[in-house]
Amino acid sequence: MILHSSYQGDINVVLTTENADNFLEIPTGKKFVYNDNIYEFTLLGTTDIPLKVFINDEVYDIQLCSTSTDSITFKLRQCENKPFLHCFGAVKIEMEMTNTFYYSESIAVMVSNTAINDNVLNMVQFIYDNCEEYLYEEHKHSLKSVGIQDNEIKSLEAKIAFLRRTVDVYRQSYQYMKTNPYGKLEKTERVDSFSKLQSISQNTIRHIVNHIDELTAVNYDTGIRFNNQYYQPNRVLVECNSYSYDVYENRIIIGFLKTLVIDISGDIHMLQERTYFPQKATISSGYIDSMYQIFSRSLKRIADIIDDLKSLEAEYTELYFFYSRLLDIAADPVRTLPVFTPIFRSINAYRQIYQIISKWFSIGNYDLSKDDFILSFISTSKIYEYYCLVKMLKHINQNMNMKLIESKLIVNDK
Repeated sequence: MILHSSYQGDINVVLTTENADNFLEIPTGKKFVYNDNIYEFTLLGTTDIPLKVFINDEVYDIQLCSTSTDSITFKLRQCENKPFLHCFGAVKIEMEMTNTFYYSESIAVMVSNTAINDNVLNMVQFIYDNCEEYLYEEHKHSLKSVGIQDNEIKSLEAKIAFLRRTVDVYRQSYQYMKTNPYGKLEKTERVDSFSKLQSISQNTIRHIVNHIDELTAVNYDTGIRFNNQYYQPNRVLVECNSYSYDVYENRIIIGFLKTLVIDISGDIHMLQERTYFPQKATISSGYIDSMYQIFSRSLKRIADIIDDLKSLEAEYTELYFFYSRLLDIAADPVRTLPVFTPIFRSINAYRQIYQIISKWFSIGNYDLSKDDFILSFISTSKIYEYYCLVKMLKHINQNMNMKLIESKLIVNDK
């Protein structure tokens, strides 16, 4: 498809049957339109007239301009031939032809640099700073509740709060384990002075036979006799009792630290990839890149989250080193909820860590709902509606001694 504008020139837009809902995925070398320009649409390779045309979910009728053997050109009614006049941030074009829907990629919107659009940006900032409480129920109060409820999707802020609390639990438990780690008494063997030998086993005899260089002649009639001379080993294999900390519970405690290090590293990588955004577009004087203005607020928040995750990654790596050195064991990452053994039940430090692990496996996935919410601002009228709603609710909460009890996401299917 080609968008024609006498001011901007032609723009080639690819239509596909795949609808990429994620506005964060902006194509490299992004395309853009001007909100106050007149545009015509030309479909190439077809003479079918679209049944419906949507600009960011707003439906328009078409006015046919011309046809040829392999193309049609049309305008949109109801908008004075300025289809992007009230768009903000990004646009997606959707068409229905022969019972099939076709979708464009995200196209940036350049808006005229006026006081009105400055006010729109201020409204976006206000909504972004105050929308946390008014997201739908699964995300309500995510900072306050720390996201610890079964099988719910959590915000990234909730996950970070959970990880910070987990750091505190591990640091407190480390003080206990430095003096009272759980272990088991095991019989082991070691090479030691002959004076430490209390009993003789097959391994003791085997060691003496294999280390005859340890034998020393003695002047008393005891020991090993050879050619009328008695010998005694200087060092011998002796049995002893020692504590081993290589037990199930300790492996779980260390393995969970490794799990968190791997998970946090994956989050950082995902966010760094997801938040790639092309540079601000080079545009004509008198216009601003509204997509960049919208995204810059979201990306600033995500950049702060990445910094928090990197700090937590360093803390968990340090804790993993401390615990591994203290207990002198290695462990694999914990992939499933461990068994609640009697040790986890009876020892407070172990029980606190188990409770944290149990919550980790029940909190579900997280998402970027706040950012998706902001990135859904695709028209000035929608921004104004959100602004009025949030402003009104904020006023009620602050001045009328009333609180929001419940919020629900309502989907309006077209």
